Amino acid sequence: MTSASAVVLDSKTSLKESTIQAKPSLISEMVSTKQFTARTLTLTKNTTELGIAVNNARKHVGKTWYVFSGSTPSGWDCSGLVKWTYSHLGFDLYHSATAQMKFGKPVKNPKYGDIVGFKYNGASMFYHVGIYISEDLMLHSGGKRGDRTELRSISDFAGSYSTVSYSRTVSYTHLRAHETEAD
Repeated sequence: MTSASAVVLDSKTSLKESTIQAKPSLISEMVSTKQFTARTLTLTKNTTELGIAVNNARKHVGKTWYVFSGSTPSGWDCSGLVKWTYSHLGFDLYHSATAQMKFGKPVKNPKYGDIVGFKYNGASMFYHVGIYISEDLMLHSGGKRGDRTELRSISDFAGSYSTVSYSRTVSYTHLRAHETEAD
C-alpha cells in the first residue's frame, strides 16, 4: 500500500487509508451519522476493525518474545502473531503459515493488515508469515529464539532465496455485514 491509497466512502467522499489507521475514531464518527449505504458502512467498519487489530499487535514491537508454537502476547511465533491479531476480527485461523496464506485470497497489491508469506523458491509450503504494514514493511514475530516482535523490511527478510506472496483474509465489503444498517 502506498500513502495514496484511499477508501471510497461514496461517490463524493474518500479517505486515505493512512488517515483511517492513524485515527480509527474518525471513521466511527462518520459511520455513526448513518449517512452512508450499508456497503459503505461495512467498508468503513471493516477498515476500522482491521486497523485497530493491527495497531494492537504493533504495540508488542520490541516487547513480545519469539516462542515456538506460542500464540499470545506472552510469546508467539510467526503464525501465532497472525492468529492472535486476526482473532480480534472474529477469525479462528490455523496456527500454520501455509494454512493462513491459503485461507485468504491471493493479492498482488497488498493493503495494511494483509498477510505476507514467505516460501523457499520452488517450494509449495510457506515457512514464515507476517502482517503487511506498508511497502516493504511488515510486522512479524522474529523468526528464532531470542528475537522479539519487530517491524522488518520484507525484501531483506526474503533475501534472494524466498518467494513473497500476499493474502487478503479480511474482505472489506463482506466481513460482519449483518452488523451494518442500511439507509
